[in-house]
Amino acid sequence: MEAITSTSSMAAAEFITQTIELLSEAAVEAKNLFVEKESFLELTSYLNRVVPLLKELKKRDISNVENSFVEILNQQVKVVKQLMAECKKKNRVYLLVNCRSITKRLQNITREISRALSLVPLSQLDISASMVQELNQLCESMQSVEFKTAIADETILEKIETGIHERNADRSYANNVLISIAQALGIPTERSALKKEIEAFKTPKDHAEAIQMDQIILLLEKADATHSTEEKERSYLTKRTSLGSQPLEPLQSFYCPITGEVMVDPVETSSGHTFERSAIEKWLADGSNLCPLTMIPLENSVLRPNRTLRQSIEEWKDRNTMITIASIKSKLLKPSSGNEEEVISCLEQLQNLCEQRDIQREWIVLENYIPIFVELLGGRNRDIRTRALVMLCPLAKDSNDAKYYLDPEHRDAFLAGSEDVKLSMVTTLAEMELTDHSKSSLFEGGALDSLLHLLSNGNPKMKETAAKALCNLSSLPKSTMKMIKEGSVNLLVNILYNQTSSHCLQDEVAAIIMHLATSTMSQNSNGTPISLLESDGDIHSLFSFIGCTRPSVQESLLHAFYAMCHSPLAATVKAKLRQLEKKQVVNCQTLVLEVAYSVKHLMLPNFFLFYCLQNSENEELLVSLCKDEHPKVRANAVKLFCCLTEDGNDKEIIDRMGQQSIETLIKIIQSCSNEEETASALCVISRLNKHSLDFNFLCGSFDYSESGCPVHQGICTVESSFCLVEANAVSPLVTLLGDPDQDVCEASLDALLTLIKAERLPYGSKVLSEANGIHPIIKLLNSTSSSLQEKVLNALERIFRQVEFKQRYGPLAQSPLVELTQRGNSKTKSLAARILAQLNVLHDQSSYF
Repeated sequence: MEAITSTSSMAAAEFITQTIELLSEAAVEAKNLFVEKESFLELTSYLNRVVPLLKELKKRDISNVENSFVEILNQQVKVVKQLMAECKKKNRVYLLVNCRSITKRLQNITREISRALSLVPLSQLDISASMVQELNQLCESMQSVEFKTAIADETILEKIETGIHERNADRSYANNVLISIAQALGIPTERSALKKEIEAFKTPKDHAEAIQMDQIILLLEKADATHSTEEKERSYLTKRTSLGSQPLEPLQSFYCPITGEVMVDPVETSSGHTFERSAIEKWLADGSNLCPLTMIPLENSVLRPNRTLRQSIEEWKDRNTMITIASIKSKLLKPSSGNEEEVISCLEQLQNLCEQRDIQREWIVLENYIPIFVELLGGRNRDIRTRALVMLCPLAKDSNDAKYYLDPEHRDAFLAGSEDVKLSMVTTLAEMELTDHSKSSLFEGGALDSLLHLLSNGNPKMKETAAKALCNLSSLPKSTMKMIKEGSVNLLVNILYNQTSSHCLQDEVAAIIMHLATSTMSQNSNGTPISLLESDGDIHSLFSFIGCTRPSVQESLLHAFYAMCHSPLAATVKAKLRQLEKKQVVNCQTLVLEVAYSVKHLMLPNFFLFYCLQNSENEELLVSLCKDEHPKVRANAVKLFCCLTEDGNDKEIIDRMGQQSIETLIKIIQSCSNEEETASALCVISRLNKHSLDFNFLCGSFDYSESGCPVHQGICTVESSFCLVEANAVSPLVTLLGDPDQDVCEASLDALLTLIKAERLPYGSKVLSEANGIHPIIKLLNSTSSSLQEKVLNALERIFRQVEFKQRYGPLAQSPLVELTQRGNSKTKSLAARILAQLNVLHDQSSYF
């Protein structure tokens, strides 16, 4: 092979050095790209693997073939760097919508370099065998690589294509696409930033891509961010004025020949006639192959969307909707007692239009309805006030005018008019049934600050009504957490303590505090827990206040403390309660019991707090309540047992539970029809039996005899060891394995599985078998609960270690186990496969492992 001369060899060495530098620069620049960064990084990783070969070539005289490879590599790396420069310079939205083209170019570059590398006679070079192997593998990888557009980018492109293809994308759809683009590119979602990006995207493009870009621009310009409020108003009023004042009847072509109704999704058949999609699909599904209009056989069953007709129908609907919205306004301007029904009907019609489409909500705003709705809030008719406020809630999200009336900086506008008008508006908030969405909208619009302002500065009647309204809104966890973060609790507590506060005001404030406390129970475990009360003094003061107030306030505050004792900061709250002075503890215990007897449905929170205060003398009282004839009282007492045995800080309660407690729980399991109560009793039994593992009374202390426990191989009693066998609980628990309530099944299973813990396995398995309990356990493999399935699988894996039970019950388990290997989650698949291998149905080398 002809070598290059020494002079040109020196030039070749410099050329190779330049190429290596280009590769290094490309690798650095790839890390700073926004669009298709992963694809660029993958390409530069391939190129870096070529560097060792270049360094070897630099040491020697190279052939024409090798020189050609270096030239191609140098040229293609420059192309890559040019592409990187474009990606840094050009508009980010433009790059995103062209990301498929970018990945295609990267793929072509990679394959061209691979082609050039494949021509180099690597085996004839004086390089190591490992390097030859590495370069051959690299060549194959580069030749077969397929660069994929990022999933997020691909999703956005699909949305854009769908919007263009269907030609029916509305404002909401365009907003969604634009926000997705902003999030993918790291663009701020403020209107000014988005508008700036879209304007830059609209700059002149190459002729070849002009049509595609125009279609995309047309779609994105439907989004809110691309137009100012003034531009929207001008556009809307110009269009609405041109429409006239009377709705148009639909054209004959809008009607489906089959249904006689205006079409929603018109499609064209091979006969050339158009029908509603659902109607013609049913026609064909019923077996007819004739055109419904001409009765001539259809050539095929292909249905083509008639997009032109669909767009015409939608434009007709929009025209009539605009006219309808404009025509309703005059009926609301001067409401009187004589036209109240008409006003309510108009508001209902507007509400329906508002809920149907985002664009219709915008038209209502642009038609200047918001001042009218605010005016209606001051009327006497409760239904009118309610519907007017319901209309303002969603509009507050989109309209600066609506936000003006609901914003805390404009309380006087929101609560405009006389005291009677303001009271009427707040009363509406207090009395109306609000959806969570409406509550959220009101909070976002500033209603919280307005109501807190009235709660602090209003007259007595206004304070009471504002408290009722705030109580109505405070049942939404997201909003209540905001109230806690913004320091509303101090204001509420001060009002509660104030001797001049009316009973009604105290009741409502206590209920709000209860809602706030309840919201702390379901905080995100990933964040820093938020406490309702800031200091130890706050906890002591509020708890002490329970003893000197009325039953209705006591009820709410006890619920609040119960919630705090189940929040992420429960341990801290309980510790603070236990630090109360002994006299306070006794007084609080007495109070809790008194309220428990007077307010039966408070049994659970009250007794939980009672035990938080660490009185250890009242298990008998709790057991007696478990026998109470009042179903709610009994159920709450059993739930309390369940709560207490779950709490590691109250382990001493488990130690003090005697035979009477166990027998009472067994009777509940055997006879109670309340599934939640039964499940709670089962949970207690399960935990007590599990707790007995800590005692040293088991098999080592006694010689087994016929009178001994068949599970523990010793002398057991219900009181000392909570033994299920001695308590005659095994059979009832087995029966409950077939209960339709999965919680009951799982609680029963938890209790029974304590029989086969550790060294109990052979004895417990025998007891389960004799009680006909293993077959029902196997049936639970068909449960829809993956956690229940996992427990059963782990239990069967242990039971089937014993040949006797493997042979007896293995065949029964095979079918559901095979089903799980096919349809279970990753964990249950693996567990099921392991047991099938244990049963010699599946090899250990199976891919399921």
